[in-house]
Amino acid sequence: MDMFQAEAAAWRGEVDTVTRCGHLAGAYQRGRLAINSGVNIYRNRPQVRALLERWRSDMLNATKARHITPDKHGNWTVTDQLALTLIFTESNDLITEGVTGSKTLIWMANHSVRVLPLPVLAAMNGHTAFVQELHLRHNVTPFVAHATFNRFEMTGKTFRFREKSWWLVDPDEYYADPAARYLAYSNSVVDYVAELEEARGPMVPLHKHLLAVAFQLAALRDAWAIAWALNRTLVLPRFWSWCEMDQVATVLETCRKDGGDQVLPFQTPADYLLSFWALPSSPFKYKEYSFLDNPRVPAHFRTHAQRVHVVASESAPQTFAAGRRMILRDQVDTHVLTWTGLLPGTFGGFLDAQATSYFNEHFSDFTRGMQWCCSAGDWNTDHQFDAARWVYIQPRLLMLLLVQRRAGMQVPWTQDGLANAWRTPTLRRPAICEMLQGINKEFARDYENHPCNFLKKGW
Repeated sequence: MDMFQAEAAAWRGEVDTVTRCGHLAGAYQRGRLAINSGVNIYRNRPQVRALLERWRSDMLNATKARHITPDKHGNWTVTDQLALTLIFTESNDLITEGVTGSKTLIWMANHSVRVLPLPVLAAMNGHTAFVQELHLRHNVTPFVAHATFNRFEMTGKTFRFREKSWWLVDPDEYYADPAARYLAYSNSVVDYVAELEEARGPMVPLHKHLLAVAFQLAALRDAWAIAWALNRTLVLPRFWSWCEMDQVATVLETCRKDGGDQVLPFQTPADYLLSFWALPSSPFKYKEYSFLDNPRVPAHFRTHAQRVHVVASESAPQTFAAGRRMILRDQVDTHVLTWTGLLPGTFGGFLDAQATSYFNEHFSDFTRGMQWCCSAGDWNTDHQFDAARWVYIQPRLLMLLLVQRRAGMQVPWTQDGLANAWRTPTLRRPAICEMLQGINKEFARDYENHPCNFLKKGW
């Protein structure tokens, strides 16, 4: 059963699911149907032409610019999608009929037209394409992808398409700038979480997710600082998540959306961790994780590459300094530097106070306010906002480099106890946990993935 059929079945009371189109009246309620008007194919028939004319007329009718729900609690701006949904769902008793190949036609718009949902693997939405990546699981190429379920409008949508190598309108210079030099690094967060759980004992998925994001942001900070210091473009890594995000708090039950089959952990779009409100104006150069694999990137970029391994040992500061000196002296013309073993705390800092302040300010813009959501069920009770959103732990600001003279070199010193070292953060149970009311309090009590629940254990 694809997603649209599941929604129709929910309307008939056959399955338990929740509509997730927040811009439509009745969203996030069980048994509601949502129509997305992004990808539509119409047959040229009188009933269909009448429906399209009415859709157009309703959109142009100033008296229908707002939709007030029957209970008077909702007052909605009528967009193209809401206008179409209101027309399609005028009759609550949706009638379905089977057609060849186990497809299902749904009578809609007061039984005036029949609708055939598009197959989800052919016409993908923003979640099935970019988060679940169902097409990869089933080894198919979708006909179209609609960038729904995106939090950053056009900037976020275009970057998601770039990550998939589906954005075909960038000029050749985006991929083949002869003067560009790149730095890529491997994301070792999966190993980090496995080692952490082995040392501390089992953790619920959301607990692992919050610590994993802290690790990834701290490593990203160091990688971006190194790239900026070397005047290179950072190729972002694939980020990982251990818990899906959802406006419906029942995601806390398994860290998967209701009815979903997401495998944990899963690789995520960059916008799960980074703000694409701020990134487009970034002074630091960056590319999507798939950039070097894009066929439009010249082959010699990939072959003219150097791998650098960061050694985790007591001599790590000297190793990094030697590596940096080698890169600056011998690898200026190397197109791609790939760093492995890059952990949070690898970068010791800048020698210049102005550069330190400049980097800290702009990096914080990319990550500030990023959060996991949502763990609240009743949005009308006190403290609901605080109870729903859990802001990710940000890396500490880089401090001015501590310098030690050794063999005539300035050495970035990052051993434990010094300024820019990184340790797994301690998560503390917030005071808001004692203030929850109603269903929010029940969620905190009943769901192990709720931070107010698992943080009772003290870390």
